[in-house]
Amino acid sequence: MTEIILYDEKQANAVTLFNGDGLDPFIQNIKDVAENFEGDLSTPKGRKEIISLAYKIGNAKNRIDDMRVEENAEHQAKIKANNARGKTAWDELEALQKKVRKPVTDWENQDKERIEKHKEVLAVIENMGEFSDWQKYDISQMQSAIKRVEEYHAREWSEFAFKADKIKEQVILLLKNAIKCKTDYEAQQAELEKLRKAEEERKQKERDNLIAKEAAEAAKKEAEEAAEAQRQRIWDKLEAEKQEAAKREAAIQEAKDKAVRDAKDAEERAAAATKKAEMRISAERARASSVKREAALRVKRAEEAVVEAEEKATRDAVAAVEAAKKAAEDAIEESKRVAQDIADRLNKEVDDKKKAEAADLAKREADVAHKNKIIRDIEKAFVDLEGFPQRSASNIAAAIASGNIPHVTIKY
Repeated sequence: MTEIILYDEKQANAVTLFNGDGLDPFIQNIKDVAENFEGDLSTPKGRKEIISLAYKIGNAKNRIDDMRVEENAEHQAKIKANNARGKTAWDELEALQKKVRKPVTDWENQDKERIEKHKEVLAVIENMGEFSDWQKYDISQMQSAIKRVEEYHAREWSEFAFKADKIKEQVILLLKNAIKCKTDYEAQQAELEKLRKAEEERKQKERDNLIAKEAAEAAKKEAEEAAEAQRQRIWDKLEAEKQEAAKREAAIQEAKDKAVRDAKDAEERAAAATKKAEMRISAERARASSVKREAALRVKRAEEAVVEAEEKATRDAVAAVEAAKKAAEDAIEESKRVAQDIADRLNKEVDDKKKAEAADLAKREADVAHKNKIIRDIEKAFVDLEGFPQRSASNIAAAIASGNIPHVTIKY
């Protein structure tokens, strides 16, 4: 490439340029070089030559301005005239610079539209990362987000291909990790719930069986003891009454025997004694009959007492069962309270785990955002340097980030 010479360095001094009309041929020479220059926009080399010419014109412009300041410092009297002429030169060269660079500027503006569209789609893909909040979104939403990332990524990215691949990879990784977290959490919750229910049912069944068994055994034992005691009391009473009736029968028999003996010993008093004895016997028999009736009545009353005792024992057994049922209900309430305490403790453990996972996820996202910002800062720095378009800056930044440039690394 032939170097473009705009002016003679030796002639480009304050004395020559600001003495009379020395600045006019200087500017005219630069204009002639610029107008005769033909740049090739179709190649990177041609565009670079155009940018280089514009850059040299800018240097000439700045050199004139610098010399103007120096000349003004030495010749205060010429400041006003020099400022006016310098301003004219600045404006003309500024216009010339823009005119020379205009083809590249127009090309860059057209390319800017394409670049902005790429950036918009990249921002949409990055925003899909918000669905990685597995505590807020369900698995179907996260899977749908992955599908949309794939759809947005399926386009021609040109110089943004590396960056687009990286963002897609990061977002999909976040979403897949979130799906795994959500899946693991739901499986864990289901397993915990299953274990809690099984344990609660097992313990409740054991308690119910034990309470029912103890209540039934206690009620049965108490009823049997009460019935046995009542039967024993009635039996003892009947035995006593039977013994008393036997004694009375024996007394009657003894009286009859004595009457016979008295009749044999006193025949003279036989009629009277016999009549008297018969009357006594009749009275004793009536009394014995009354005693038998009374004994029968007492036996009947004893049987009724037995029935009443059995009914009372049944009522007492029912009361015992009700008391056992109340105790069982109290035990059930206590077991429910204990189960609730266990559930609260398990829920707290799950909440703590959620917070830890959310903090870890936020840390990873912040790290990704930090690295992306550094890469964007590198791109901007290259863009701000004269001669580096956006596409080249992005490619260089991507190459540095991927470690493809020897001896150059990024400090995150």
